[in-house]
Amino acid sequence: MEYHRVYIETVVRALEEADIDVSTWCSKGIRPRSARLTLSRRRTAPVHGDAYVVLAWTEEQGWTLGHTEDATRPLAETEQLFGTVLPEPQDLVAVTRRATSTRPTVGPVTTLRRAGDNDGFEEQLAAYWGPMPQPQPESRSEEDASDPRLNQLDTLLERLLTTYTGAACGSPLPTPEAAQRDADEIRAALADVHTYCQELRGARYAAGVQGYRSGARSARRR
Repeated sequence: MEYHRVYIETVVRALEEADIDVSTWCSKGIRPRSARLTLSRRRTAPVHGDAYVVLAWTEEQGWTLGHTEDATRPLAETEQLFGTVLPEPQDLVAVTRRATSTRPTVGPVTTLRRAGDNDGFEEQLAAYWGPMPQPQPESRSEEDASDPRLNQLDTLLERLLTTYTGAACGSPLPTPEAAQRDADEIRAALADVHTYCQELRGARYAAGVQGYRSGARSARRR
């Protein structure tokens, strides 16, 4: 879902409500996600002449201001506007109003984060749409939690521990036949537990997919 597009739309609305017209804008969902807003020359012409004043955004560098003779070409005289990639739209209004009446303060454009970083960015971005749908694992009853396959393995391991603890205190070791039988039983119990874990993961995955789809449908209705 293009959550960044909703953020950009919010910025455009904030600018236009402040009488800063945006003549065109677009956004791209390919990572790193980006957007480009071209301001109306009605406001920018007195200072910038025939050049287009453009606000560019990426999820790695945040907002950059610059101008260009061709709105489809890279920007010249760029100025990075914030030290964060998701400033509040109203903060951008104040900076843009100042920028339309002065030339950009040219400086380096630095990378503030990387696309895909686990830094809470997606949650901040999704807040402009609404709560991000989260997969909800299926709740399991106490009966499921005490699956007999787990109990069987627990019993076998407890018996093995008792046997070898006793041997350390002088009790005789089990015969080779008994030790082999214990090993076979534990191996079979481990296989059962492995199957149980696969079933559990499958149930949780199915519940998570269903929860995500329900959340996505709810978000689209909003």
